[in-house]
Amino acid sequence: NVNLVLYKRLQMFVHAERALDGPEIDDRKLAVVLRLGKDFDNSNNTNVKAKGANNYYEYILPLTMSKPGIQSPDNIWPDKNYINIPLDSLLELKRFRIKNNIHVRDTVQMVINPEKGDIIRMVGNPSLGLVKVFQVAIKNLETDKLVNGEIWINELRVTGFDESGGGAAIGKVQLQMADLGELNFSANYSSIGFGALDKRLMERNREETFQFDIAANIDAGKLLPQALKISAPVYAQLQKTYITPQFDPFDQDLEVGEKLSLIENSTKRDSIKEIAREEVTIRTFNVTNVRTQA
Repeated sequence: NVNLVLYKRLQMFVHAERALDGPEIDDRKLAVVLRLGKDFDNSNNTNVKAKGANNYYEYILPLTMSKPGIQSPDNIWPDKNYINIPLDSLLELKRFRIKNNIHVRDTVQMVINPEKGDIIRMVGNPSLGLVKVFQVAIKNLETDKLVNGEIWINELRVTGFDESGGGAAIGKVQLQMADLGELNFSANYSSIGFGALDKRLMERNREETFQFDIAANIDAGKLLPQALKISAPVYAQLQKTYITPQFDPFDQDLEVGEKLSLIENSTKRDSIKEIAREEVTIRTFNVTNVRTQA
């Protein structure tokens, strides 16, 4: 599993030429197809496709053919064949689908650069936060004509890692109440992007966490008439933890706040908040060793 949500660009070099003994191939008659996603089925099994076997982003780039006999880098690796797309453009497809309430099984696509003619498509519900499969293929854009050529691909990579940091804080207060007992208050907070010095960048927090704790340890017998001479140690604690992830649990490459801004239905927004945010409550109360003092 590969997580690409913190990267900014996807890049790859592509070279295309006709075979030595083959006919000429016009520019933009062949295209390189790059798919990345959770799963995809290349068969024509419609039953499998209907069950959601396809969940991927797809990038299609029509290729410029290199001229034979010219050894210059600009001819071998032309800029028009250089894949250098912002990963955020893939997310634009998902934003468009959510904002316009398009069904998750419908394909969404758009043109990135009209001059290059490159297209991005989204099939199903893929996520840059959970990429399991990469596929590179060549597509003949002339369905009625066979071609004979040679394609090289080199250095498929992602660049521009988001190195934004975070912060954390902790506080504690203890209140001593003479011989009655003590109260303890504590709280801690860590933001998205926070991590210890020995943590790698990908191991930093991807959630915002806030926790507070109130604990009381008192002798309840002190609150009773002194003549009863009763000792009743009581311990009570309340601890609450709120965890808000950076990314939505369903659309793992969209931030929770961003997804909420795309949805107008208040009921649906509240549902997304409830699913995304985790709240943990711990309550403790016990009385031990109650005794009468002679």
